[in-house]
Amino acid sequence: MKKYYNSRSIDLPTSFLVYLSDFIGRFRSPDLSRYADDFAYSKWQMANAMQDYETFYESLNAFAERTVLDLGCGDGGKTVYYSSKRPKIIVGMDVDPEKVCRARQFSFHTRVENHCCFLTGDVTHCPFPSNSFDTVLSEDCFEHYPNPEAVLHEAFRLVRPGGLFIASFITYYASGGPHLYNFIRLPWPHLFFSDQTMIKATRIIARQMEEKYPKEQRRETFTAQAEREIFQFQHFINKITLARWRRLIKKQRGWRILIDNAHCKSAKSPIFRLPVFKLPVLEELHNDVLYVLQKR
Repeated sequence: MKKYYNSRSIDLPTSFLVYLSDFIGRFRSPDLSRYADDFAYSKWQMANAMQDYETFYESLNAFAERTVLDLGCGDGGKTVYYSSKRPKIIVGMDVDPEKVCRARQFSFHTRVENHCCFLTGDVTHCPFPSNSFDTVLSEDCFEHYPNPEAVLHEAFRLVRPGGLFIASFITYYASGGPHLYNFIRLPWPHLFFSDQTMIKATRIIARQMEEKYPKEQRRETFTAQAEREIFQFQHFINKITLARWRRLIKKQRGWRILIDNAHCKSAKSPIFRLPVFKLPVLEELHNDVLYVLQKR
């Protein structure tokens, strides 16, 4: 621990968090391969989409011969994979023009551009008429939207009667809630350390990683990635809780809940099927939410 406490410029909580992250990282090292080049993250998204489809979506008939909108598509990997499920058309939409550009390039690279298209825009004000889509998706995004209630309203406007809205994400008090886990390897750091402490620790760890992996192939430096993720944490992590999400669903009438699963990704582990994990506190601390809603 000595090397973390020698610097007078680093306060004690930050030093301790850096030490804990370094120690845990020896056993839980981050998977950084998805940042190797411009297409690596898209390929990682595609692999996740394949697993999600086979595990959760195949029985829903949400893609074949359907018009589909993917809100918050990011680098487009999931959108491209779902385009292989024979939709009439699938549209990926994201507020970040750089991500949309990579999504288009990845779509062209995988030669599925005839089945999906991408556009940049605000997902609370989509440029489509009401009742335009059979299926609307929002995966790994609801914890980022500045106004999640507005996105939910917009999804309801866009889905045709009888159509589906699929939302999956983690809420803030889950172990990776701050989304700084590529650097801070301690789970639930936000329960024990302030936002500023986590930000300072992320910057220190990024500098250490530059020294530890100087020749690793990456599309950006660790320091640049850390600053991007810190910006996201400060401006695009809305700290939504599971309780708040459920209140939003209850408040907006017109949805029929087909699937309400707070442990969708961890359901394979028998321990998370125990009734104790349905207690409010434990659900907030450990969840990966999957909701499938149908418009009445």
